[in-house]
Amino acid sequence: MAKKNAKIDENVEVSEVVVSEKDTKKAERKAKIQEAKTNLRNFAKITDDEELKESIYLLVGSGMRATRVATKSVNAALLEAIIEAGDSGLSEMDIFLKFKIGRPEMVTKVRIFVKSQNPEDRVWVKFNESAETYSVVGYGKNPPEGWDGFVPADEELL
Repeated sequence: MAKKNAKIDENVEVSEVVVSEKDTKKAERKAKIQEAKTNLRNFAKITDDEELKESIYLLVGSGMRATRVATKSVNAALLEAIIEAGDSGLSEMDIFLKFKIGRPEMVTKVRIFVKSQNPEDRVWVKFNESAETYSVVGYGKNPPEGWDGFVPADEELL
């Protein structure tokens, strides 16, 4: 790290960074701590003592971080549930109980399904007020026959 109050010398190249001895020692200390945590995690993997293993993971963590890639987005899970429901559709109450999404939020979700990045991947979902269900009425670039819902504004997308 560069010193905050360091004077600029005309003979020193701009790419040089002044690192203090304190910063170097701090970085070395952090590296040693990381190495020790890794060693403890590796030991926890091979030990048969469950109590010791839990104690190690409590102190240093498992080293496993949650990633967004591994989880499915709410939109994708909701769309999958509606598609799986088939012609009968997915009831509004089921959506609320499983996803905690009400009717106003579903208006936005239906628009998201239609505004797919790839027009060929669009899913046209319609709400049946009398049955209180959401069902798929079409797939693809063009709206299904009789569609009176949201249509993307950009004419080039259609």
